[in-house]
Amino acid sequence: MSKFYSYLDDFSIITIIVPVSYRENDIPGFKVVGNEEEIELEIEKIEILGPDKKYTCRFDGYILLNKVYYVLDDQGGSSELFTGKIVRTELFDDIYYYEQSDLGSSYRRDRTKFKLWTPVAKYIKLELVDKKGNHEIQDMEYDNQGVWYLRLRGDYEGYKYRYISYVNGKEH
Repeated sequence: MSKFYSYLDDFSIITIIVPVSYRENDIPGFKVVGNEEEIELEIEKIEILGPDKKYTCRFDGYILLNKVYYVLDDQGGSSELFTGKIVRTELFDDIYYYEQSDLGSSYRRDRTKFKLWTPVAKYIKLELVDKKGNHEIQDMEYDNQGVWYLRLRGDYEGYKYRYISYVNGKEH
């Protein structure tokens, strides 16, 4: 379990909420690790929010929204980096706007395609249930602009399906 919480609030800003019960003194530094890289965070502001301290940090780098990253403090404490206010930025809208009308499923007797738009998911799985009730789970692939896809060969007529997404530390 995380000792603190971290949120990607903009393309260069991470907010970290640290309970005073975890660290009474100010934390001197944080870094982000993930996607085979390490990014140092520059603390811009520290605020007291009741029983917590809020650290507003700036960074120089690019964090991919479909990858898992962790924020580490100076003593090795960690927090999965959750998606925060970044989804309400104009730049997010510009990068992840998707205007195609091909989302959902597209069936033919020899193949079925599935497409889903969710830029903040770290992974998506497709659960298929055949007419006999047998379950099968397939990993979907990230394409771009927040679109995940899967192409299955074969006849999937009559199958039920649902998407399983991993967002902000939970499967949905």
